[in-house]
Amino acid sequence: MAYFSLEYCESITNPQIIVLTDGADNSSSVTYTDVITKTQDKNIPISVLAIGGGISSYYSSRMEEIATETGSQYLEVSNVTDLSGFFDGLSTQTSFNYNGTLSEPLVTGDVMQVTVDINGESTSRELTID
Repeated sequence: MAYFSLEYCESITNPQIIVLTDGADNSSSVTYTDVITKTQDKNIPISVLAIGGGISSYYSSRMEEIATETGSQYLEVSNVTDLSGFFDGLSTQTSFNYNGTLSEPLVTGDVMQVTVDINGESTSRELTID
């Protein structure tokens, strides 16, 4: 359901999705790569918070990939008291969500290096256009 709600995020300044899950996929109609692609296209980070014990490594790796590939974070906790700092990090991340404009159109196969420098701190990401 959240996948199909992404269209509504376009009217929100600095949208962000926070997923709370027990780690089990019960009825997905889209793949996790579909989710990554659509949210990257819309510049919407997805933070994933998996709560509970016994989350399979299969689902854990997929959830972590969704979070990291959309520019956010994944946290897996067995106890809710282990959440210290998670929401503070989300607040900081939301403050640094930028959009850019390209002078030339990109085509399939192009590779673009994006680097952001803020107060001496730098982060980079390489993007390949599909």
